Amino acid sequence: MKKIAILTLLLITTLNVTCQDKIITGDGQVINANILNISGAKIDYKLSDYEQSPLLASRLKDIVEIHYQDGKIVPGGYNNPSVSLL
Repeated sequence: MKKIAILTLLLITTLNVTCQDKIITGDGQVINANILNISGAKIDYKLSDYEQSPLLASRLKDIVEIHYQDGKIVPGGYNNPSVSLL
């Protein structure tokens, strides 16, 4: 019974870690985030590692890629022709 409880806890922890978006910056930093909005030349997000994270924003030109939790990978900044960086 104790092994089942430990396995269940491990599974829940693993699912929690993988259910987040990842923002890859130009300097190679990986930010585990919950992306809230992408508009104009910026991206709004909250850090998924912190329950009470403040709303943060980054310039899209500083972002290399965005990895969404559903597996979709979107190029950011100058790599994405659909993004206006004005």
